[in-house]
Amino acid sequence: MRGLGRTAGARTADERKASSKASRRSKRAAKAKDATPTHAYEGLLQGVGNGVALGWAADRAQPAERVSVALVVDGEIVAEGVADVPRPDLADMDLDDGAHGFLIELPERLRTPARRRIVALAGPEQVPLTPAPSFWHKPTADGAWSDVVFETGGALSAKVPEPPAPMQYRRAVRDGAWLFLEEEEGRVLVSEGEVKETAAALVHNARQCAELGIAYIPALIPRKREVVGDSTGTGTGGRRGLAALRAQLREVDEVELLDLLGVLRDAGRGGSPYHRTDADWNDRGAFFAARALLKEAHKRVPALRPPPTSELHLRPVPGYRGTLADAPQLQREGEELVECELEVAAEPGIALDPSRLRALRMPVEQHLAQAGETHLRVYATPERDEEARVALVGDAAALSLIPWLAERTSRTTFFWSRELPLAQLELELPRVVLHLLRHSDLAPLTPPGDSDLARLTPPGA
Repeated sequence: MRGLGRTAGARTADERKASSKASRRSKRAAKAKDATPTHAYEGLLQGVGNGVALGWAADRAQPAERVSVALVVDGEIVAEGVADVPRPDLADMDLDDGAHGFLIELPERLRTPARRRIVALAGPEQVPLTPAPSFWHKPTADGAWSDVVFETGGALSAKVPEPPAPMQYRRAVRDGAWLFLEEEEGRVLVSEGEVKETAAALVHNARQCAELGIAYIPALIPRKREVVGDSTGTGTGGRRGLAALRAQLREVDEVELLDLLGVLRDAGRGGSPYHRTDADWNDRGAFFAARALLKEAHKRVPALRPPPTSELHLRPVPGYRGTLADAPQLQREGEELVECELEVAAEPGIALDPSRLRALRMPVEQHLAQAGETHLRVYATPERDEEARVALVGDAAALSLIPWLAERTSRTTFFWSRELPLAQLELELPRVVLHLLRHSDLAPLTPPGDSDLARLTPPGA
């Protein structure tokens, strides 16, 4: 019994020691908590002028300190700065010396025509600043930011991979006033084996989408020269390969390839679908390409209706210089392409009128972002039929399609990818996938399975 009593006494002493240590730790934690400064952020996001956000942010608990500010546009943190600009009106509010204003430049990549939503976050805790009741947006009438409309609101997106860097064009071929991509870039379908593999890959994509209950529409982006140039002079081998591919696809039920060449040629009757100095279609060409895609999608999902031509709202862009304007140039001399350094003049450009847009870019959901390494964007128009949901898969050429598509859908999700991001598509479950492909993407796509190739092999071959 004495032994049992000693054991119990020893445990009690240990418990007293542990309790004393816990008490000391608790006191130290309380002191540390007391030493941690508290924050009481105040401020306003007051406006955006020519790509610069203006407002103020201060910490009432520490009015002499300068507060960091992050700008969120369309769900992404795009710029950061410090609220340290002197403002007499803030000194009158008992905010120390009043140096709590901010002027933060937005990145140039946001200059593309769109309606954008902006939020300012204060401090490392990223506390949203209240938008001023008189929030204003003032671009110059013909400046670089004249095609962007800023509104307040929005939330942070889940982190997604950055979009691929803008394509650096190695050389451009000059033909009169027009600039084209160098003809030798990219492969084309030539051999019978490549045609069969590509057809089987498209069938494979369609089957995988069908298993998810998604309609699959692949569409071919034509070369600019084929649309606005002498179509008989170049690309005849590639066109023969495409004709063979379409013939191959007519033998199956799962998929057809929508060729946008005729669509863009017809669009040229009312104005060029390309700028002279750009590689890809302009906003006019993008409208008619989007209209053709939605006409095809409407056959599968009635809620997806193409836009009427009355919705083609464009505005002039004086002094436009496109993506090829500063690329090294080649000029044809007989059968040769030789280097030249002729000055590329600016041209009258066009862009869609963002003031007419209703769709807004939305935050990307965490589960969708974590499902793959593909850069993606989400747009929504709540008043549209919930069935009108599409996914767009493609590269930089797809960016100008998004505003036109998003206006006619309840949700448009863009995946910057050559291949179908099936894991993310399974989570997103759009009604239709629009897969934009260039000539070079067709030779070939992801190798198909044996069963898909066998489907395309005639009996007895």
